Amino acid sequence: MSDDEFCNLLGFTNELEREICNKIRATTAKECNIDKDSLTPHDDTQFLNRKISDGWDCQSFLMTMEEKLDCSLNGVNLPNFTLERFFFLFKRNGPENYGNWVKEVVKIVIPIISLQRR
Repeated sequence: MSDDEFCNLLGFTNELEREICNKIRATTAKECNIDKDSLTPHDDTQFLNRKISDGWDCQSFLMTMEEKLDCSLNGVNLPNFTLERFFFLFKRNGPENYGNWVKEVVKIVIPIISLQRR
């Protein structure tokens, strides 16, 4: 799937949204050691998480995104990538699919990047 198809499926029409979306996708592919074009919005994040030997690492993801976007994402808290358990009984659900996670990340990152690029 091309970057344009991926962005279109997620409803991104703005140039900055599309740029960020494409960089999120490229970073995810790098972290998961898979081909970027194989990532679709419908992918299961649990499946993607299993592609990473040590599990999903938000810090590594953010550091790579900072390099790709050439701006600071210091203090950004990413949404859960997968189901997260804590205190044995409680859990935080992950996104329904990879596309929903990407939408949340774009929503968080776009105001930061917009301010830094002024």
